[in-house]
Amino acid sequence: MSEPAESPVRRKIERPFGVHFITALDLIRLGLSPLIGFFLILRNPEVRVSPDGLFLTVVLAAMILAASIWAWTGDNFGRWLLLVLVTIRTLLLIANAIALLLTLNDADRAQAANPVFAAIGGTIWMGIHWWYFSRMETIAYYKQPGLTEGA
Repeated sequence: MSEPAESPVRRKIERPFGVHFITALDLIRLGLSPLIGFFLILRNPEVRVSPDGLFLTVVLAAMILAASIWAWTGDNFGRWLLLVLVTIRTLLLIANAIALLLTLNDADRAQAANPVFAAIGGTIWMGIHWWYFSRMETIAYYKQPGLTEGA
């Protein structure tokens, strides 16, 4: 008689530090900061807010805030949602910078420095997201069984 083969015990993969770090920065920088800034701008009666600005600022920031929390909990769909939302935000930053550059005359091009640098920074941050959340070690954390089931 042979002994039954022992089944390998799967160790739980601990949440990587980068997941803590990136989702915390997203929560603060891409979620809370735009929301707080938007509501501070609303208090100024001289500033008119367009409905598009309302959607792009409030809804996208709130969605990124929620997705960063969702990704932090270890849900794979939350990881993908965060990647998609950060990509959309970066594409909107790039479109804003290009539109501003095309509409300004040569004397006013210095005003476009902030949106251009925001688009460059957003592109770098998006690249960091795609690199980190596509690493095999990070994917293994998100795809381990029982992670979001409370096990």
